[in-house]
Order: sequence, then structure tokens, then C-alpha cells
Amino acid sequence: MSEMASFNLKNVEDMQKVLNVFKDVLPTYLEAEVKKAIKKGEIPEQLAIQVRDMVQNYQSKVMSKELLPDEEILWIHEVEKGIFKKEVIEKWIITNHRIMKVNFETNKAFKIGVLITDVVVMNKHRKSSGSRVGTFTGRGGRGFVGVGVSSTSSKSMTYGDLVFLVAGKEMFRFCGVSDPDGVKRLIDNLKKAIKV
Repeated sequence: MSEMASFNLKNVEDMQKVLNVFKDVLPTYLEAEVKKAIKKGEIPEQLAIQVRDMVQNYQSKVMSKELLPDEEILWIHEVEKGIFKKEVIEKWIITNHRIMKVNFETNKAFKIGVLITDVVVMNKHRKSSGSRVGTFTGRGGRGFVGVGVSSTSSKSMTYGDLVFLVAGKEMFRFCGVSDPDGVKRLIDNLKKAIKV
């Protein structure tokens, strides 16, 4: 879905595909107009241009290499390798706008917008002792799920994989996250809070 160039938004079928993924990016009034046009079987050019511009603007923000001016990191985890000399090889980041997985070994970054993402918790299990994998940060973390910054060991913690989907397709996953349900709740609450 990242390539809008492959879609003809005046085509009803293509507009329906775009609406399925980006409906939460569009203001409610515009989403209603699009649904009405789809039902009618004809997409006015001005409506197609409006939808295209909003979706492209959203995608350019998601793909930005820098944090946006109003963007705040709410959850972060650093994957390290090495025993004596630890080296960060990957960062998993959730902000109030997007979810990112940055790999420093391959120099690749995967980014998806919070509004178009569905999150599924898989492989959930409990460990009698272990360290927190992922840290809630800033007021956003506390405000959304009631958890503060923590990296200490604790007794009996739940771990699981967070699978990030767009239009039912897996984009990437964060494996072995502590409190996966809390992180999923953070994302679900973000989606509700920032829906246009």
C-alpha cells in the first residue's frame, strides 16, 4: 500500500482498496463521501485528488527519517548483541504517530503508521523471572496504560510477540516483548485518540 502510483483512485475498485487501509487517515466527512461515491460507482476527480493528497501526506510523515515536531517516543526497546562489549543492533520504537523497527546491521528501517496498523499478540507465555523487554517512556506511556519507565527484573512476567499488520498482511514483529497486552493497549488507545 505504500505505492499510491499503482492505484487509479478514479477506479472504484482501487479506491475501495485504499479506503480499506487508510480509512482512519481520512476525516469522517471525507470517508463518508468516498463510501457514497463507491456505492454510486463513480469517483469524482476532485475527490480522488483529495484522498490521494491526504494519503501521500500521511505516508511521507510515516517515512520521515527524523522525529516529527509533535512526535513523542512512547515505548522503546534496544536489541543488543555481545557479552562483554554490548552493541545495539536494532531498535523497536512506538511513537504517537508510527511504529518503527530499525536494524543497524542491515541499515534497514521498517515504519508503519499507527492509524493503519492492526496489532496481534502471539506466542504469549509467562516466565517466573526475567527482565523487562521494552520500556514505556514519557507521559504518553503512563497516560495510556498506567505504566512508567522500568527496566528492572521482576517475578512472573508475561512475554509475547507483537505482530504488526496492514490490511491483514504482516509487516514485521517485535518478538519476546514483556507485557505485550499493555503495549497493544497503548497502540489501540493511540488509534482512538488520533483518529481524524
